[in-house]
This record gives sequence, structure tokens and C-alpha cells, in this order.
Amino acid sequence: MPGQSPLSNRSLRQLPTKWAVLLVAVLIGYALLQPLLNRQFGWQLPSLASLQQSDPPSAKTDTTAPRSTSPSKDSRSNSGPTDSSPTGKGSSTSNRNPPVQQPAPDSASSQPLRYGLLRETAPEDFLSPAGLRYTRGSAEGHRLEHIERHLVDDPDRPGKHGVFDGDMPQVLRWLDEAYTRAKNGDKGTSHREEEGRLVYEVTFAKPVGYIGGRDGRRDNHPAARRIRMVVDGNRLITAFPF
Repeated sequence: MPGQSPLSNRSLRQLPTKWAVLLVAVLIGYALLQPLLNRQFGWQLPSLASLQQSDPPSAKTDTTAPRSTSPSKDSRSNSGPTDSSPTGKGSSTSNRNPPVQQPAPDSASSQPLRYGLLRETAPEDFLSPAGLRYTRGSAEGHRLEHIERHLVDDPDRPGKHGVFDGDMPQVLRWLDEAYTRAKNGDKGTSHREEEGRLVYEVTFAKPVGYIGGRDGRRDNHPAARRIRMVVDGNRLITAFPF
């Protein structure tokens, strides 16, 4: 029974007297020698008191160690990354090295170019690669519409009417070239001031148009190798071949 010592009084009474005396002597000797032997040899012999208080293991008692509920080393290694960040999100390579954010595209530069060349810097205000501005104005309502008039001949117009060869993108490139050459004072260019505006005249190696109108029709539409351009600052007022 639990709590009963290995040698009870009943067991001693059942033994013969001489064996009981011998057993008592052995127990007394063990009690005296146990601490001496432990100190001398480093043994860990149990005392009589501990032997009397210990219970013999029951046959039905499970002596195996309880299974640990803590996660094993393998389970910890297979689990997800330990959260050590203050935000509560697992630290990862992407968090330590966030991707470089690309700057947002400029809304002005992302707009389609007019005629493939002109960038709209303000409503109905267009800027060419060479820095010529095309704004509202003239009888047509806009300077670009005024230039477009010089892409088609007007045979009934009195006098001369300069007509550009090619389409509008080609004409805009010619105007940029004439504007750049005239500002640099290149050979074959001239300029003068009229009513606070600059008048540039630029000669090209090849024809850029022809002379139309009544005079041009009478002269069989001679080729035009020069461009006359009037600007107010960098704002184009008019331009035509002659």
C-alpha cells in the first residue's frame, strides 16, 4: 500500500528473534555508514528515512517521461519566420530591402505629342523641340491653323502665296531648323526688327515649297528655297516660304 515502509513492524514480528536482531544491527550500521560513504567516495546512497518515505513503483504506473508539449527543433525550423518587427509582420528580405519606387511619370510628358513633335505645356499652348511656341491668335484662331493655311495653295489670292511642300510634321521640323539657325546667326540667315518683333529669313539648300496665289500661277509656281518667320520672343506669329 502507498505510504507503508519496506520493513513494517508486522514483518519484524514474523522474523525469528536472531534474524530480527541482525536486521536491526544492519540497519543501524547502514544509517551510520551511509553519510560517511557518501562523503568518502562521492556515492549517493539513500538514507533510511528516504527509503521509508518512498513508494515502490506500481506495476501499472507509467514510468516513461511525459511527452514534451513544446515544439521540437525540427518543427521550429520548419515553421514560418519569427515575427520580430514592431508592425507584427514577419521580417523578410523584401521588408529589409524594399523595392525602389520609381518616380511617377510627369503628366505633361505622358501626354501625346501634337503632330508627333509639339508638347502641350498649357491649354492650347504648344512647345516645339527647338523652343518655338504655338499659341492662340491670328484670324484663324490659332497659330498652328495659320501655318496649315500655307500647306494648300489659294490660286485666287491676289499677289503671292507661299505654299509649303510636305505635311505638317515636316513643316514644323523646317521651322525649328530655321529658328535655330537664325538665332545662331548661321550663314544664309538674316534678321531684322519690325514693330517690336523679329523677322527671320533663312535660306535652305533645297526647295521647301513653292510660290502660289495669282502671281505664282502666272509664273508657273516657282520653287521657294527660303522661309520668312516672324516671332514675338519665342512665340511664332507667322511663317511661310518665299
